[in-house]
Amino acid sequence: MENKPRNIKRNSSAKKSSTSNDLKGKELSWRSLGRFIRSSRLRKSMGLFLIIASIFLLVAFISYLFTWRADDDLLNGRIFNWELLFDTTVVADNLMGRLGSIVAHMVIKNGFGISSLFFAMMLFVAGFRLLFGFSLLPVFKTIGYSIFFLIWFSILFGTFLRTGPLTMLGGVFGFEASGWLSGILGGFGTILLIITALAILLIVAFDPNVAKIGKWIVTLFAKNRKTGNSNQATPDDEPELAYNTLRNTPTKVEVPAETPMEIILTTPSASITAPQEEDDDDFVVSVGQAEPTVERITGSNYQPVDLPASFGEQPEFPDLSHLGKYDPTLEL
Repeated sequence: MENKPRNIKRNSSAKKSSTSNDLKGKELSWRSLGRFIRSSRLRKSMGLFLIIASIFLLVAFISYLFTWRADDDLLNGRIFNWELLFDTTVVADNLMGRLGSIVAHMVIKNGFGISSLFFAMMLFVAGFRLLFGFSLLPVFKTIGYSIFFLIWFSILFGTFLRTGPLTMLGGVFGFEASGWLSGILGGFGTILLIITALAILLIVAFDPNVAKIGKWIVTLFAKNRKTGNSNQATPDDEPELAYNTLRNTPTKVEVPAETPMEIILTTPSASITAPQEEDDDDFVVSVGQAEPTVERITGSNYQPVDLPASFGEQPEFPDLSHLGKYDPTLEL
C-alpha cells in the first residue's frame, strides 16, 4: 500500500512528458508563420483570389465607363460605408452591382482615371504566378511599368482634359497633379516633363541604339535639303564653261539667261547671206566670191608686190621669143 503514491507520481510525470512531446513543434512562432506563408496551399489560394479580384475589377471598370453618369447621381458626394453597400434603395447599373459601382467610382473618378485598369493587370499577373507557379510576364517588371503608366496616363489626361465630362479619364489625381505641375513648370514645361519621362522609360526598358537614330535623322534632313535645292536650281541658272586659250584651262563665265547669244561666222573665201523671209519653203542661201584684200609693204629695201591673178585665170607673162633659145654655156 505504501508504494501506490510513488506509482501515481511516475504516471503523472509520464503523461506530462507525452503531452509536451505532442505540442512540440506546433507552438506559434515567426518561423512557423513563415512556413505557413510559404506553404503551397496558401500560395495557390492567394493566387486564385487575386485572379478573381482582377477579373472583378476589370469588368467593374469597363462597365463604369458606360454607366458612370447614372452611378454619379447615386454615389457622388456620398461616403463609402457598409450602409451604402447594403442600401437596397441604391440601384446601380454596373454589371458588378453596388460594390462594383462603388469601387469603380472611388478608383476611377476619385483616383487615377481610366489608367486604373493597370490595377487589374497587376493583380492578374501576380495571381497567375502564385497559382500556377510560372508567370506569363515578368512579375516585378510588369508591376513597375504598370505603376509608371498608371501615374503617367493620369497626368497626361489631366493636362489635356481640364474641362467637360471627359475629366473623368484623368481622375482627381491627374487633375490635381497636372494643376500642381502647371503652377510650377507652366503648361509647356508640364508637357515637356511628360515627354521626357516617357523617353527615359523607353531608354531604360529597351536601351535603343541612339547612334542609329541620330544618323537616320541626319540623313532625313540631308534628303530634304537636297530635294529643296533641286527644286530651286535649274540648268539655265548654271554658269557656262568657256575655254581659256591663253592658259589652256576651262574657266567659268556667267552668261545672263535672258541675253540672247549671237554667233557671226566670217571666212576669207566666202560670204553667207540669208534672206529675211520667214517662209521655210523659200529659204535660199547664196554663196558669193569674196574680194581679196591687198596689203602692201613699203620700205627702203622692199618693192611693192602685186598679188597673182585670181584663182582660175591664166597668168600674163611678157613675150621673150625674140631672144631665141636659152644657152646655158653663156653663164660660164
